[in-house]
Amino acid sequence: MITQVEMLRLLLGEANLDFARLKTIGNAVSAETRTEAMALEVERLALTNGWIQTRLTGTTVSIEPATPEIQILFTDSVLYHVSYKEHRDFIADVGLKPGTGGNTSLKRSYPPRLHLVAFLRDAFQFIHHQLKPSSAHVRGARLFDTLDIYEVRVKCGFEYYNDDHFDGRGLWITSGVPHSDLTLVDPKAWHDLYQSTFPDDFPQQL
Repeated sequence: MITQVEMLRLLLGEANLDFARLKTIGNAVSAETRTEAMALEVERLALTNGWIQTRLTGTTVSIEPATPEIQILFTDSVLYHVSYKEHRDFIADVGLKPGTGGNTSLKRSYPPRLHLVAFLRDAFQFIHHQLKPSSAHVRGARLFDTLDIYEVRVKCGFEYYNDDHFDGRGLWITSGVPHSDLTLVDPKAWHDLYQSTFPDDFPQQL
């Protein structure tokens, strides 16, 4: 598998590729090409060099190493996870399980992962991004009311990978989290705090 620098050199050295934007985010690379065919070519180059494509939307493509560097927490910590209320019974029974990507407004795809964030404000940032595509506040409010946030307790030595494509402090793991290590954050409490953080999302009372 090639490094990020080598990947950039490879992309910039391809005569048939023309980029409107090319940037690095952590270990990942995000590119906006001039045509959809060029985005597909970036995807091909990634896959043939040990990387994966985690987002492909028209002329925009995001790629990252298939096996990024493992990170370690050196203290017991509380992380956070955003889920849908419809999964509440399942989570109460078996906990959190890794899943494939592609079911959020981020339009990402990836092998099975469990996404977490370091702080409650990062969970809010994720939810805020989910609401942004909606031009109708009522639709946004309905989506908002379908979500749960969980506290995830992890021990010193917890291993994870940085989520380079997330604007906040995101991370992911490939294993699950048992229900005994989870606590559902009180919806009323975090709803009120969210509305004070992003007041423009909901000008009307939920």
